[in-house]
Amino acid sequence: MLRYMKDGLVSTWKQPFIVITLFVYQLIWGVILYKLVYSIIVPMLHRFPDTDQGMTARSLFFAEGQFQIFKTDLPQAYLWSLGTLLAARMVIHPIINAGVYYSLANKQLNSGYRFVAGIKELTGPFLLYYIIQVVFTLSPLFWLYSKATYFYSHASSYNGLIQGMLPWIGGYLLYCYLINLVFMYIQFGRIHNIKAFSSILSWLKHSPKVIGLSLVLLIITCIMAAAAMTTSYIWAGLIALILYQAYPIIEMFLKVWSIAAQYELWSSKNITY
Repeated sequence: MLRYMKDGLVSTWKQPFIVITLFVYQLIWGVILYKLVYSIIVPMLHRFPDTDQGMTARSLFFAEGQFQIFKTDLPQAYLWSLGTLLAARMVIHPIINAGVYYSLANKQLNSGYRFVAGIKELTGPFLLYYIIQVVFTLSPLFWLYSKATYFYSHASSYNGLIQGMLPWIGGYLLYCYLINLVFMYIQFGRIHNIKAFSSILSWLKHSPKVIGLSLVLLIITCIMAAAAMTTSYIWAGLIALILYQAYPIIEMFLKVWSIAAQYELWSSKNITY
């Protein structure tokens, strides 16, 4: 496992273009979401009554808000905006993945060229895989909703509801985690024109190593995130500020590392492609 982590780290270190591209993508996405939330929350806060206006003004404020939500078409504009952003995210995400995965598999090419070439060559199949992955990910929610309804009708308190739902929520998150790993290996296979069924069999055959490697890198990512947050809260100063500002780049580096390490594992088990 250490071998794949080391090879993945070396591969990631040679991929500054995709690390920076992912960072810029996340930055742009964060700014768009910030602007959307800002345009909704700030006008609402300006209308919120001051403390000296009393509870009557606040009750009137909440009543007006409830009326606008349920009796007017005001929420539709926000829902359309969120829906548009979600659709854009669903289209752009597999496009970015196509460039990243192709870059990891074609290190001999120029960094910018291989990223664009991956987008041109793999966008179609990667988009299809992503749609299928979303369907597999969301399908259990209907069953999970029925479980939540059952526990809600039979629970005597909110604590009982939460305790009853926690195992099912945990199982669903584990399911999403495994689905993500499976489709990662399917996309590795697609780069080398290996059928999805063969990639799934390869994943099943080596699943202990795949899951173990993923968990180790996930723990490293969590440790780095906790260290950055702790440093920013406890150790105030210039170094803490620099670390906090640099962490998004580190986060993207760790993300690429996790993909590169999995690709090194996949390629070592599929030497005949």
